[in-house]
Amino acid sequence: MATRKSTKGTLSGWVDATVPDASVRAVLSRYRIDVDPFIRWLGPQLGSYRDEMRVRAQMPTRADERDALRELRRHIRDVHRGLLELGPRARVELCTRLGADLDIGRMAADLVLLEAGAHVAETEIIATKARPGAKGTTLRDDLLVAVVKQLRAAGIGVRKARELASDILALCDIDAPTGERELRKKARPRGP
Repeated sequence: MATRKSTKGTLSGWVDATVPDASVRAVLSRYRIDVDPFIRWLGPQLGSYRDEMRVRAQMPTRADERDALRELRRHIRDVHRGLLELGPRARVELCTRLGADLDIGRMAADLVLLEAGAHVAETEIIATKARPGAKGTTLRDDLLVAVVKQLRAAGIGVRKARELASDILALCDIDAPTGERELRKKARPRGP
């Protein structure tokens, strides 16, 4: 039976810190590990991972952001053109209704600057290269490293700690690397 824990997240509300207690206990039962502190430690680690993955999943893609900026630029150009096409009576009426300090010419110039800024932002998004690798694997690998360290601190050998960490993450519904070679590569701490 999994222990359902929700803890208050700092930015995004409640965090799912669920640990499949019975399964983790079964995996670790053959080793001299005090399982209760390990499970108490693992819950917040899983919660942070799940929360970050949820936030990342909600982030728009670069293509979505590029498309939104293109659409914004199109709307800005339409408003700019509309302001410049206003006749004198329409300008006076608009300025009267919105306030005497309204300057249509200044608004049109500001729209040109806004459109140029949106164009630069769009260009930057297009030019930015995505980091290679599957989305979220770096975060997963960091969790794997943390679990390996915790198991190593409990006296388990390096190779076995990597295997157990992979098994534990899999029990927690996290797609963990398998195979000694991949585990060695992914469970290696990265530099600062």
